[in-house]
Amino acid sequence: MTGNAVIITADGTPIPASTSCTININQEAVEYTPLPGSATEEEEGWKHYRRGNYSWSLQNDSFLTDGNVGTAELIGTKPQAGIRIGEKITLTGTGVIKSVKMSGNVNGLAKLDVALEGDNLPEIEVES
Repeated sequence: MTGNAVIITADGTPIPASTSCTININQEAVEYTPLPGSATEEEEGWKHYRRGNYSWSLQNDSFLTDGNVGTAELIGTKPQAGIRIGEKITLTGTGVIKSVKMSGNVNGLAKLDVALEGDNLPEIEVES
């Protein structure tokens, strides 16, 4: 699968990913201290972790065009985000657009970077 198979939409409006798109799904590792006497002698001195909360986020980079310049207006909003991965996988959920960065060099192509932090459990649909 190539990177151009990933499409992000915010409230139904596509945010093109012409250079890169990263989808992160994470789970925290929360450090804890075992109760006295519950760790074996071999476990003493080792860190202990339990599973924490899940999170997901998106980072989208594209060339800036007239079609996506309005994306900056979405910063701080909580749009419905849809991510289409290839022909068969769709991830949808809501998230907060944390940052929108527009940059460019003189006489060069301008670039748009969008970062979205998911705020709930995303729905993943796989078509058969």
